Amino acid sequence: MIIRFRTNLPKWQERVKSLRIPARLDCSGCPRTATMSIYAFLRFKLFTDSGIYIYVQRTLVALIAGLIWFIGFTADAAHTRAALILSASAAKPGETITAGVHLKMDLGWHTYWKNPGESGKATEIKWQLPPGITAGEIQWPQPEKLLAEDITTYVYHGEVVLLVPLTFAPDLKPGPREVKAKVSWVECEKLCVPGSASVTATLEVAANTKVSAAAALIETWKMKLPQSAEGLDAHAAWEKPANGDERPLILEWLGSNKVNEVDFFPYASDNFEVQAATEYATAAPGKIRLRKLVIKSEGDWPKEISGVLIAEAGGKTQGFEVKLPVAESSGTTAAAMQASGAGDSSSRSLWQMLLYAFIGGLILNIMPCVLPVIALKILGFVGQAREAPGRVRKLGLLYTTGVLVSFLVLAALVIALKAGGQRAGWGMQFGNPQFIVGFTVLVTLVALNLFGVFEVTLSGRVMGAAGNLASQHGAAGAFFNGVLATVLATPCTAPFLGAALGFAFVQPAAIIILMFLTIGAGLAAPYVMLSWHPAWLKFLPKPGAWMEYFKIAMGFPMLATAMWLFSLTTTFYGERSWWLGIFLVLVSAAAWVLGSFVQRGRRNRALAGGVAVLLLATGYLWVLDGKLDWRSPVKESAGKGALAHAPKGYGWQPWSPDAVTQARAEGRPVIVDFTARWCVTCNATVKPALEREEVIRKLTELKAVALLADNTRFPPAITDELARFNRAGVPLVLVYPRDSSQPPMVLPEPLSPSPAHYSGVILDALVRAAR
Repeated sequence: MIIRFRTNLPKWQERVKSLRIPARLDCSGCPRTATMSIYAFLRFKLFTDSGIYIYVQRTLVALIAGLIWFIGFTADAAHTRAALILSASAAKPGETITAGVHLKMDLGWHTYWKNPGESGKATEIKWQLPPGITAGEIQWPQPEKLLAEDITTYVYHGEVVLLVPLTFAPDLKPGPREVKAKVSWVECEKLCVPGSASVTATLEVAANTKVSAAAALIETWKMKLPQSAEGLDAHAAWEKPANGDERPLILEWLGSNKVNEVDFFPYASDNFEVQAATEYATAAPGKIRLRKLVIKSEGDWPKEISGVLIAEAGGKTQGFEVKLPVAESSGTTAAAMQASGAGDSSSRSLWQMLLYAFIGGLILNIMPCVLPVIALKILGFVGQAREAPGRVRKLGLLYTTGVLVSFLVLAALVIALKAGGQRAGWGMQFGNPQFIVGFTVLVTLVALNLFGVFEVTLSGRVMGAAGNLASQHGAAGAFFNGVLATVLATPCTAPFLGAALGFAFVQPAAIIILMFLTIGAGLAAPYVMLSWHPAWLKFLPKPGAWMEYFKIAMGFPMLATAMWLFSLTTTFYGERSWWLGIFLVLVSAAAWVLGSFVQRGRRNRALAGGVAVLLLATGYLWVLDGKLDWRSPVKESAGKGALAHAPKGYGWQPWSPDAVTQARAEGRPVIVDFTARWCVTCNATVKPALEREEVIRKLTELKAVALLADNTRFPPAITDELARFNRAGVPLVLVYPRDSSQPPMVLPEPLSPSPAHYSGVILDALVRAAR
């Protein structure tokens, strides 16, 4: 227990120092009776300087100290309740689970962070564990900064769950185990009192892991842990030489200049103290800079600073854990030195990212996602080859307009999500089940139109209009093909595109728009060039009857796309997904009735039209809305199905920060595959590469830990982890070296769709990780 004296009179503080009161004896928020006793005693000391009072003086100090300890221990410490929760009710030998000490405080009361600040005491946990179970370090969620009466502390209000990894020995025998801990804390409102509790939890050591009822609560608090600062390019430097025992420190990292609040919560140190006050410093675009004052108590100036960088934007606060070497200044301030080159560096970075965005958009044209639309464009170019150059250019510009408008819509969506404090990601619309259902129906209609099942003009019904747009060679068809190409491109990524998107998603709105338009320009560039140089189209065959057969043939890739989209719905609707297949059959039947009996028929057209409408109404009301219940997707169960689509041939485990930490603590290499069911590149290139025999053999040889991070539903933890590595979406493959002091290797996006080529990239990284 720490007992703190609080006084606002500096001269009294000097007198207290002269009394040689023990260093850990002070008073923050002590009871009024104890405070009055202290003041009376100090007045007595000021009254006399005679040595005859030394004995009385020491006696009074001892009595006061004893009185405060007595008051502290006899006060009612029932304002905080403690409980021990576990992430699993059953765990396998050799596994690591998470324990949580759940503290719930009464309204207005608080407990303290690992660095309590200028008052208080950090919560302590003393474990009493059965043999074969070991506890790791406490993982502290991000605290609040509390300023009260000129004293700054770092606290938790309401409740907090302190997380601790528990590791089970590989040879642990099956059976029940009891986990115990003694928890002690200081709880404060206006009065500060110590509290303690003994907490207990039980679990089974078994052949299979079973998630506990508290797993969701633990996962919620894991989301509140400070994140890794990988990719922030954070650094620290002394601003100028020391002035006595004080020295200003500059902290800088990458981030939007639109943040509302920034701060740095330091970890405690015995030799120096980072003051609570924070000053904002001028920073280059895309960077955050602040100034903190460091006061040294003894020894040299620190060579390293550790703590949590804080950034609040859009109502959401994020913390990033850092351990930064402190660069020395040499006469000129570190801030000035950094600012001198900040503008050029930022400019070069933006131009480099714009180049990456254009190249990435260009490469998207050869990715499998866009192939169905490329086929339609080839068909369009054949039809345009003999037309007037001016019309060909006009259609090319309309296609480009469709692409750019679509990318503007995506950029607006990203900006809106960021403004609302939410994470945005590339391909995020594929995390929306209603979008997938609607897009599946649309692509199916396009395929049916290419097969010639129905043909309508823009003045016809809406159902036919969408399909007809894609196969038309006029202005509407060109624009719609641009929109379709953009939507189909988003499940894919390309070399250079991942880095460009990761950069864009943390920038201000203007740069986000600029980056997305640049990607769109790259996607549309080949068609603009071909339409602007009609002579290049002369190599295409002359229009003829073969074009009708080619158009029908192109319906099959579009139908394959519809089937792929249909397969994604099982993630959101489970066994109910087959009702979407029934709905697509009814839509296809309605399209056939429309084409055969309304468009090409001569009798009973009204009756046929009524049948088509009846089929659609039945499909929507009975099948889509009634049986599929498309507005209510199945809720994802914690820990269920996380490995359903993991690469075959090796023992993959679900990704979590704890799993990475534990594996690295054991000195094992780690490979992490960030993937999603809707990601074509992930499933067509990365997953087959990880399933190749030579990769599995190397993983087995190294005893590597393989972790799968499934981003299908855009879980916040995985989205945040991608952002830490400057990625806006999947795929991403990380390889952590055996040496835990080394940072992870970020593998590049596949340059080739060939799994054999990418498996070589993975093998090379695994070899380096084993060194």
